[in-house]
Amino acid sequence: MKGLKKSMEICSQGLKGHHEKVLLIFVCLQLWSKPMGEAIHPDCAIISQHLRAREICSQMRRSEAQNQTQLSGCKTEWDDIGCWLRAEVGQVVNLSCSEVFQHFSSNQGLVYRNCTSDGWSDMYPPYDEACLFSDDSEPESETSYLYTFRQVYTVGYATSLISLLTAIVVFAA
Repeated sequence: MKGLKKSMEICSQGLKGHHEKVLLIFVCLQLWSKPMGEAIHPDCAIISQHLRAREICSQMRRSEAQNQTQLSGCKTEWDDIGCWLRAEVGQVVNLSCSEVFQHFSSNQGLVYRNCTSDGWSDMYPPYDEACLFSDDSEPESETSYLYTFRQVYTVGYATSLISLLTAIVVFAA
């Protein structure tokens, strides 16, 4: 902490006004408090986002359970994919595909559920129909990639062989 204070003093000597010094202190504290290298593997990011969404939904459900003031309608529900927020009977609720599947699809499709007197209806359309998923392993793009890769390594080997033969001729002469 002593080193941080000294660094801030050295940096702030060139600043004239009080506001500039306060801004510098704020920026330094923000940078100092953040851990370095917050990178997360994409697979872990998907799982982390899913667990975070489930926890938020669980907190909402607990909050609703504590505030049982004759709530009518459908309670907040987690369907293992998304969180359906509390609704009154007759209300239609939608869930955006981009919220649920942001790592798999950029589709802005919606999934709907009705709140009936018997509880939540089945969703329509189902997730797999409403949320179009991009297929990264298209055969055309894979074939194109492999063809390009083969051309590049063939040129590399040819260049290496020509250089080797030139070197042998130079040293043999």
